[in-house]
Amino acid sequence: MIVSSGTYLAGVVGGSLAAGYAAGLTGRVSPAFRGWVSRPVMFGLVPVAGFNALWAVRIDSARLLYVPLIGISVAFSLLAASLLLAHLQRFPARTRGAYVMCSTFSNNGWTLGAFVCFTVLGETGLGLAVLYSLLVLLVYYTAGMLIGTHFERRAFPHQEVAGGILLRKWRDFLPVAAIASGGLFNLLGVQRPALMETLMPILPPVAAVPLLFVMGVTLRFKGVARWTRPVLTVCGLKLIVGPAVGVGLARLAGLGQTMQGLPIEVIYLQASCPVAIFAVLFSGLFRLNTDLANACFLATTAGYLVLLPLLIHIAGLL
Repeated sequence: MIVSSGTYLAGVVGGSLAAGYAAGLTGRVSPAFRGWVSRPVMFGLVPVAGFNALWAVRIDSARLLYVPLIGISVAFSLLAASLLLAHLQRFPARTRGAYVMCSTFSNNGWTLGAFVCFTVLGETGLGLAVLYSLLVLLVYYTAGMLIGTHFERRAFPHQEVAGGILLRKWRDFLPVAAIASGGLFNLLGVQRPALMETLMPILPPVAAVPLLFVMGVTLRFKGVARWTRPVLTVCGLKLIVGPAVGVGLARLAGLGQTMQGLPIEVIYLQASCPVAIFAVLFSGLFRLNTDLANACFLATTAGYLVLLPLLIHIAGLL
């Protein structure tokens, strides 16, 4: 079952990315089309699926409230470790900024982490994955702006900072608010309609595939080999440091005795996720090293897909 789940996930994720990449090579997929595909998913399917998942998960222990706190703790631990490694490797400002972005931002959302948890651990796993990501997404937005502005100022001290004056539109946070309201319904004991239960197994893959396709359109393989050393250190942070911090904190919080240890499995799978597309997008916005960001995204995603059956197996042993 573990191997088949890993193979299925690798096929769906890899196949969707490959289809998007092939479509991008034709030159016929415009930015407008990518927006037309991704916006309804990000502002429609994803909030509904997240709302549904948090509404469904049984929050019968106060210890589960540690899950989103562990999520942001993992992100901040990766941030601290990457700042140290970037300093030791003496990267210039533009490269250092992209390196820190890639190390800190992980693909915990519907295109990978949450989708993996749903496929392997079911509806409850999805609910916990959404709970893990709830505060992380806010950290990505705020930390991304601060990191990008800081390193862009250092790289271009005499030029206007492109992203420094950017203000996120309030509507961009509506998906987070919608998802959080599912947790509120859960805590209030509101009965979930039968329709929402029916939609539960359908929404995650329907949301994941088009987003993966759009990500595939933006993939660029040129120059990846040039950044072997920093890419390998980012892989180490994602596969070793993040999971060690997440599982360690989960053990300390007593989550091994909650829901038969399911929260620890979810935290391990989420903390092992590769670089998020956010890192590439923010690196471009702030004129950082997009070649390094792209290389980290490609290499860590490919490595994750290859190792996914093993990661799922390890999660089951925790």
